[in-house]
Amino acid sequence: MIVNTEGYHALIEYLTEHLAIFANQQGDTGEETVEDIVTDLVASNLMTVFQQNPELDSEVRFTLLREADAVVADLGEVLAG
Repeated sequence: MIVNTEGYHALIEYLTEHLAIFANQQGDTGEETVEDIVTDLVASNLMTVFQQNPELDSEVRFTLLREADAVVADLGEVLAG
């Protein structure tokens, strides 16, 4: 779906080239990482989508979950660099 698109790959490339976007410029702001925040946001948004669309087939739900996991994993890889 999303992960295999040209636009998604361009976004990952952009983030990789501009890691300074994620640099902490104001000192330590706490224990939570960008990956933690993104994971929470993705999970809460997926739950909202599922609640708003109870008729979604379970296969579609699993596909969306796999895609979301892949996005979070890719972001984790980018930030680890």
